[in-house]
Parts: sequence; C-alpha cells; structure tokens
Amino acid sequence: MNATIQFTHKVAGVLTDATSVVLCDPASTYGIKRNDTDGVVVAANISMSRVAAGTYEYTFAEPMVGIDYTYWVKWTYGGETHSVEYVYEAAETPVGDNEALLHNAIRARFKAQVSNAVPLVTVFDNDPTSPPQDGSRWCRFTIRRAESRRLTCGTAEYRKGGVAFAQLFGPAGEGDGNLLELAETILLAFQGQTAAGVKYKTVTVRPIGQTGNEYQVNVEIPFEADSL
Repeated sequence: MNATIQFTHKVAGVLTDATSVVLCDPASTYGIKRNDTDGVVVAANISMSRVAAGTYEYTFAEPMVGIDYTYWVKWTYGGETHSVEYVYEAAETPVGDNEALLHNAIRARFKAQVSNAVPLVTVFDNDPTSPPQDGSRWCRFTIRRAESRRLTCGTAEYRKGGVAFAQLFGPAGEGDGNLLELAETILLAFQGQTAAGVKYKTVTVRPIGQTGNEYQVNVEIPFEADSL
C-alpha cells in the first residue's frame, strides 16, 4: 500500500517555491522511518516532487499498514536552510483482521506515546533489546490474548481482545513516585482511546513491590479490536 506525504512552503502567506526540498532528519540518517521499529523506510536526502507552486509531495510504499511513520522535511529558501519533523499517522483500519497488524498497532502506540516520548528503554515480546544495567528505569511490554468471541449484531463478525502489560522497573530503595508518574503517563496514553482500529479500555495500575534489586509497578491495558 502506498502513502503520500505533502509539504507546503509559504512566504507571507503565499505559496512559494523553495530552492530545494528533501526528506532528511538532522542527523542525516533517514528521510522516513517506522515508529514501531525505527527502521528506515526512505533514505535521507531524497527529494520531494513539486506538484504546484510551493507544494511538494512524496509517495512511499508502506512496509505495513496500521503503523505510524516519522519524517523530516528539509528545505532551502533565500540562502537559509530549515527543517521540521512530522508524523504520518496510520488510518483507522480494522486491524483485527490480521494478528500481526493488531499486535504491531498496540506496540507502535506504546513506542510513540511512551518509549520515544519519555524516553524509556522498552523490551518488547521476543525482542533482542537488553534491560539497562545502570539502574535506570525500564519497561517490559508484553501482549496476552483473551479468547475471541463471535458478535451477534453490527457489521463486524468477531471481536478479539486481551491485555497488554507494561511492567515498569526502577531501582529499589528510591520510592515508587517516579514509576507511578510513568504509569500515569501510560494510563493517559491508552485509557478510553481508540487508535488504528484498537479500542483501549479501563487501565489498571498495580504496584508489585521489590523484586531483587528493583522495584516493580505493572500497568494493565485491556484492548479489543473487531474483525470482519
């Protein structure tokens, strides 16, 4: 599936051609990247096509639908270079029709709203990432599925669901305040929200206590998604 991004350049409110417009982040490492894996989708310094005065577009092939992408536009005008970051958000799609898409949509939201935003080292299911060894906060994020059920009314035929667990860890002996603030961030990012076709229900914050030399707080995120 293809996706098209657009950039408009204005001077004094009037659409005006720039000298150059390319996709490139400040470190020149990517033009467009996936938000779920940070994988590069479009390389740095790829030009956007002019489609009208001051209007530029670029079409790329989405490796997977239902996930968000980050891209940077760098443009030059009047001898000065500027850049700005954008997020291409996934369309609301019935991700329940595809198991991998459903799990990726949940992980992508957690990564965008928590892992990258805080930031927070996060170990996902079957992830080679290792927990930090310096005593800093980290999270283990897992998805556990419940039994699917058939619906008797509406356009969808089946409803899938489960619980995503964010297990938060921090140094023992430093209180629970920092982890509970982090848990609140997760709660606000998910509770009552619907994104990429996944509906998130009432979130539970559950302090677990000390495990070894770490203190643990769990956040339980129930979810459901319909399939045709």
